[in-house]
Amino acid sequence: MIFTNDITKRSKGRKDGERMKALLIANGTVENTEFYQKRLQKEKFEFVVCVDGGIANAKRLNIRPDYLIGDFDSVDEDTLERYRSEGVSIERHLPEKDETDTELALQFLLSKGADSIVMLGCTGSRFDHTLANVYLLRELLKRQVEGVIVDPHNEIRMIDKRTVLTDKENQTISLLPVEERAEGITLEGFQYPLKDETLYQGLSRGISNKITASRAVIDLKKGLLLVIEARD
Repeated sequence: MIFTNDITKRSKGRKDGERMKALLIANGTVENTEFYQKRLQKEKFEFVVCVDGGIANAKRLNIRPDYLIGDFDSVDEDTLERYRSEGVSIERHLPEKDETDTELALQFLLSKGADSIVMLGCTGSRFDHTLANVYLLRELLKRQVEGVIVDPHNEIRMIDKRTVLTDKENQTISLLPVEERAEGITLEGFQYPLKDETLYQGLSRGISNKITASRAVIDLKKGLLLVIEARD
């Protein structure tokens, strides 16, 4: 699957009220190419951004980026020059900086008006980077931007209000409070329903619930929840 960089054409094809969707490919683990290609085959993206060594992940998935962003400490100059010659825009940052390359890429996408971002290569062997990327979902949520981290075993979102999940029957769902507590949680269409209850950070009560209906509802009155669709 190849995405072109004809951004104007894709923008004109976006329906009124439809979100401006972007794909971010970072330098984490991207190995099961069949999974990613199937997951992305029905998506339409305005922008595709590769973060530093995420270039290799994009190549593995046969995706051509529109932009490359990072300090490129893990990318050779010949590779950068090849993409530059193909018309791919490159934004280079110094290695000594306060933000990770992934955060800089998200800032760039926000500046372009993206309000829905699918994030690949944001999990892997570096737990510190994985956790930092999960925290970045909070910054997106503050700006009313939909963000989801995707890998073959997880889809990770953060919510602060009522959320409806459709066509996910038998899907395992874990709910984790981001702050000290998340209050007023009501679950409908789950194996283990809740009614106006509180989940506390540091306790595992929200782990491994299961959707039992074609329409499942997570109602949340106060706080933040990580919603993790988990697969073994």
